[in-house]
This record gives sequence, structure tokens and C-alpha cells, in this order.
Amino acid sequence: MRIRKSTNDQVARKYILRERGDKEPMYHIWPNDRPTDGDGRKSNESKHAISFATVEEAATHLLANPLDQIRMNPGSALINVDVVIETRGDEPDPI
Repeated sequence: MRIRKSTNDQVARKYILRERGDKEPMYHIWPNDRPTDGDGRKSNESKHAISFATVEEAATHLLANPLDQIRMNPGSALINVDVVIETRGDEPDPI
């Protein structure tokens, strides 16, 4: 299974949120209902991220919460449009 952006084929990768003190690479998703920053935009602070150890867990969360945003790689934008969850033929659907 993999999560990718359809417009550029960027694939979600596990990475460590060092500013949060994480030790293990994870998939990170920011909930749609996170607080706003001083400019009224949704905060991208790492403390608001929900982390998942497996791509299956991250995919299941995104399917259940389509307005939440995933960061594909460190330093890339948070996205929730053009996201594709691909499974191999022998894999069950994530939900």
C-alpha cells in the first residue's frame, strides 16, 4: 500500500518530527480541526500532528477524515486534495 499525490506522484514517507522529540519515523497527519495561528491560518506546528506507525493506519485515518492533511515528506506542504491510496491486488481495502 502507498499514499501518493496524483498530480506529481509524490509518495508519503515516514519521517521523524525532531522538534517534537520523536525517535522513530512515522506518517504524520494534521487534523482539520487544529487551532489557528496568529494570522488566522490553521497551525502547522508539529505538536498538532497525529502520527501513525504504518501506512495502513495513516490511510484508514485519511479515508475516515478526508479534510485532514498529510505531509508527504519533511518540508513539503500539507495536502488533502489529489491524494490517492493505492493497494496491491492481494491487499484488503484499508477500511
